[in-house]
Amino acid sequence: MNKSELLQYRNEAHKHLTTELLPFWTTRMKDEINGGFITHFDVNGNDTGEDEKSLIAQARCLYTVSSAHRAGYGNGELAALAKHGADFMIGKMWDNEFGGFYWMMDRKGNVKIDKKILYGLSFAIYSLSEYTLATGDKRGN
Repeated sequence: MNKSELLQYRNEAHKHLTTELLPFWTTRMKDEINGGFITHFDVNGNDTGEDEKSLIAQARCLYTVSSAHRAGYGNGELAALAKHGADFMIGKMWDNEFGGFYWMMDRKGNVKIDKKILYGLSFAIYSLSEYTLATGDKRGN
C-alpha cells in the first residue's frame, strides 16, 4: 500500500466519521427527558422505545463522544454531550451505598439489575477516564 492509498482511506474514514457516523448518533442519542443516552434504534434510526440503559452502552457512548471531542471534533458540542452522559452514569448508575455501577437501569434511571459486573465496571473506568482527559472534569478520576 502506498502513501496515496493510505491518504485516500484516511479521507474516506474521516468523511464517514464526520458526515455519517457521529451525526447519526449525536443527533438522536441524548435522552433529554431522563438523562443519559438512548441506544436502541430501528433500521431507520428511530427510537425503538426500549426501556433499558445498560452500563456497557452508556459507557461506550460516553467514551465515543469524549474521545471525539478530545480529537477535535464537534466544536465543543461533544463535550456538553459527554457531560450529559457522565452526569447520568455518576448520578444514576453509581451505587452510593456500596459503590460500583449498576449493570442495568430502565430509561428513567431506576435500577433493573443491581449486579456489579467487572466487564461493565471496566467500561465505566475507560469511559470516565477518557471523559476526564477530554474535558478536565475531575469526576472521572
